[in-house]
Amino acid sequence: MNKRNLILDTLLLLALLVVSVPNFSGKLIHEWLGVALLLAVIFHVLLHWDWIVSVGKKYFTKLFHSSRLKFFVDIFVFLSFIVVSFSGLVISQNIMPSLGLSFNTTSMVWKRLHSLAADATVMLIGLHFALNWK
Repeated sequence: MNKRNLILDTLLLLALLVVSVPNFSGKLIHEWLGVALLLAVIFHVLLHWDWIVSVGKKYFTKLFHSSRLKFFVDIFVFLSFIVVSFSGLVISQNIMPSLGLSFNTTSMVWKRLHSLAADATVMLIGLHFALNWK
């Protein structure tokens, strides 16, 4: 299981690094890789669901301090990733139009939210890796 986690985490990190620089990959790859990353993150959460439930149940009882911090950080990683994914879909120039949907992609509010959430996600992922480094 640890080898599988290491491989998945490494792939997630590499995808995050590529998707974090849209000028590097281009908008089309940035958007589709972002969707693939969202699906991979959901898979990652499901793989660790037992830990999430276990720590969540014990959060306010006697629990080792680093587990609380990891749980707290992981919740914010997930929330920031949801915000960056949703805002990314709203401002999408490729994915949503290919599905026949379009939003006001010129809205600076959505673009700014996407940028802030992306920055927060990268920082929180770095903290997540640091806390789980073994």
